[in-house]
Amino acid sequence: MSQYIGDSSVRRYAPVQHAWTSLSNAIIVLRRLIAEAWTNYRWDARPVKLYDFH
Repeated sequence: MSQYIGDSSVRRYAPVQHAWTSLSNAIIVLRRLIAEAWTNYRWDARPVKLYDFH
């Protein structure tokens, strides 16, 4: 027998907590990769696109 009353709910929600943790880690890694690519792969004479909304 479990010595904790909420032990079954902890086991039931563990996959959900793992999924949220994995999702948040993926978002953090993607943000870092985008930030690094944004600074590393820019060039000084980058052409500017002129938008014509008319």
